[in-house]
Amino acid sequence: MFERSHINYSKVASLTVAEFIPSVDDTATLRSIFRHFIATTIHLFCHKRNVTLSTLDFSMPSVKQLDHKSQPKIHVLSTYDLDESRMDDMIEILYRIGEDVGLSDTQIKENVVAYGGDFFTTITEQYHLPLSDGWI
Repeated sequence: MFERSHINYSKVASLTVAEFIPSVDDTATLRSIFRHFIATTIHLFCHKRNVTLSTLDFSMPSVKQLDHKSQPKIHVLSTYDLDESRMDDMIEILYRIGEDVGLSDTQIKENVVAYGGDFFTTITEQYHLPLSDGWI
């Protein structure tokens, strides 16, 4: 969970496409992964058809692999009989989401929680830009 202080909202307006393009190292890792999967696919294809193929040595790179046994908790939220277009109701929805996932009032106010929902709910909650910087 992130605290709001971990996010620099003032830089949101200056984000460019370059921020989302993989680095040179990430690109090299992705290429190695694709080489591994392509070589594995070709090997299996040839093996099933009794075609002898020279050894294709494209090993899978090891990069901070996630433990497949450590699965995230996914909380399914209930629907709330409130009007998301009204600010008071939207605030109440956010408090109810926090309560439903077991957050304290302090955590609800000071932390950023990732969740999915319908477009209007997520877009309304997504941007908490400070009014003092001229953001609305």
